[in-house]
Amino acid sequence: MSKPAKPNPSSVLTLLSERETVSPVTLDRVWTAVLLKMMLLYYPPHRADSEDELLELSVIALEDYLDDLAEFDRMTLQAAWREVRRAHRGQGWPTIAAIRDACLAHTPRRREQEQEGLPEWYRQLASRIGATPARSWFGEAVLRVSGRQATFMFPSKASADWCKGRYAHEALTAVQSDHPEVTELLFMVKAAVAA
Repeated sequence: MSKPAKPNPSSVLTLLSERETVSPVTLDRVWTAVLLKMMLLYYPPHRADSEDELLELSVIALEDYLDDLAEFDRMTLQAAWREVRRAHRGQGWPTIAAIRDACLAHTPRRREQEQEGLPEWYRQLASRIGATPARSWFGEAVLRVSGRQATFMFPSKASADWCKGRYAHEALTAVQSDHPEVTELLFMVKAAVAA
């Protein structure tokens, strides 16, 4: 391609949602708050010889944006994006560092406050599977304990299925650190539990 081009956002979203490394919860949050707007306003930082190559290179780059922005909530991302968008002068995507710096500026005490209020099971889970996967996959899950049974309620079936398939053992061990009586762990969708 001789002139700058932008990848099709729908195609990018489809490919990102098919990646096993991308949490659906994180994708929804970061995509709507930052990435979709960034793709519409700016050109990707790479050139390609075909639309397919441009799409693939963009997806690879956006996976890094998703990974590095996963820890921030939607409101922080939106405020940071407003700040970055207003200050950005180039035609290419703002850097991950610029967006992260803006996010951190909007959350100066966030990490300390989060650590103070986190239940023991969550801290244990983060130490077992890593802070980013714990935040991405379990950050919006709700834990309910009733006797010997604990239930994680997730915002989507995809999240529940992913966590059950990938992290069932680690999650049970982490929950038992806070609730030693638990012997059974269920993974459900919030709407299914409410019905």
